[in-house]
Amino acid sequence: MDLYLVTHGPVPCYSWTCTLLLMDLYLVTHGPVPCYSWTCTLLLMDLYLVTHGPVPCYSWTCTLLLMDLYLVTHGPVPCYSWTCTLLLMDLYLVTHGPVPCYSWTCTLLLMDLYLVTHGPVPCYSWTCTLLLMDLYLVTHGPVSTHYSWTCIYTLLIYLYLHTTYGPVSIHYSWIYTLLMDLYLFTCNLKN
Repeated sequence: MDLYLVTHGPVPCYSWTCTLLLMDLYLVTHGPVPCYSWTCTLLLMDLYLVTHGPVPCYSWTCTLLLMDLYLVTHGPVPCYSWTCTLLLMDLYLVTHGPVPCYSWTCTLLLMDLYLVTHGPVPCYSWTCTLLLMDLYLVTHGPVSTHYSWTCIYTLLIYLYLHTTYGPVSIHYSWIYTLLMDLYLFTCNLKN
């Protein structure tokens, strides 16, 4: 370090020299650097800053560094967890840009977040219905026909009755009417 200071002057804060000197000092006092450790992560961050400049907020580098920091403090990332979901969201934003409100990505991320906080999604539930509605909007576009509200309410009512009372007979006139509305709605979509 003395020899460097004599020949080059003060060491810039973010430079290969400073980073290597800090790494040397760490190795002297602590021994080898564990692969997943605050030290290794910070050193990698320093090396990146030297060669590329500041780290953009949404970038592969920032995401990988955050993942390293998480692994250091919490261990492996569970498949369905807030951390894993947020990291995947970051990676998506890096490669594709902002996530459209109704898109497969947004829906899957919301599903992941639901599974984290509530556990598996019952087949017939408000959550499942809303997710299926999102998936429909992704593949077919916005619902803008005359029977759209009828269809949505019909599905919700039918799912509620089916969930609460078991299979619903369509012999009841009002239920049959609602299901007929649903049928007309689907026919209208096909046309």
